[in-house]
Amino acid sequence: MTLEEITNAALDHMEQGNYIAAVKVLEQGYAQFPEDDDLLVLFAEALGAEGSEDRAISMLQQRLERGDAPAEVLFALGDEYFVKGKHEEAIECYRQLLSEAGSAAEANVRIGLVKIAEQACEKAEEYFHKALQIDENCFAAANSLGDMFFEGGHLQQAKNWYQRAMDIDPEDAEAYANMADVLYEQQDREGAREHANRALELDERCAPAWLTLGYLHMDADEVTEACECFEHFLDIEDSAVAADLIVEVNAVLKALKGD
Repeated sequence: MTLEEITNAALDHMEQGNYIAAVKVLEQGYAQFPEDDDLLVLFAEALGAEGSEDRAISMLQQRLERGDAPAEVLFALGDEYFVKGKHEEAIECYRQLLSEAGSAAEANVRIGLVKIAEQACEKAEEYFHKALQIDENCFAAANSLGDMFFEGGHLQQAKNWYQRAMDIDPEDAEAYANMADVLYEQQDREGAREHANRALELDERCAPAWLTLGYLHMDADEVTEACECFEHFLDIEDSAVAADLIVEVNAVLKALKGD
């Protein structure tokens, strides 16, 4: 297989949530192309998603020891440390990128996300704003500010930041799904439905959009449609951080089906 074929095959598996198959493809591919850093980063991402974070960290560390590693390798290593709860190590990786013009905005965003995980929301907000000062079109910073205010119950501020994210990238499904969440909480059912549907037009595997549509159908006593949406959500969402939500949706689905 060519490098392009390996990459495309792995991405297809990952988009379908089949990380074991992706790891198998990338294992063979990386043995064939051990000097390709993009392939290494993708391999590490697949390993982390499959639950082999320690192996991903080891491989990325070995690459750094060889020197001249691109920013993507440091970002990937920081992300794996973050998933493992090793916040100091994650921040150290991201801090090394703060002085690089092409990486500084994203590095600030990543540090901000670590600070949120540490319940240091004020510090997180500072880092997100630093990212926007560096790059006013930093989608991740605007979207993260929306997430932070949404989780804090500040719906109007969250709405404003999600709108900013949508303005920055009107083709990103995540921002529309997030806006749908806010509108749902604000009792704007029609607006929530519109934005959730738009998110799915952009990405049919946008799990949060399926979830919002499920609750909209449930509120309207449209049980069959609600069940279909919740099933779509459960088929797609497999993130460890969503474990509690997955349990909740399974319980709701079971109740709707009368099981």
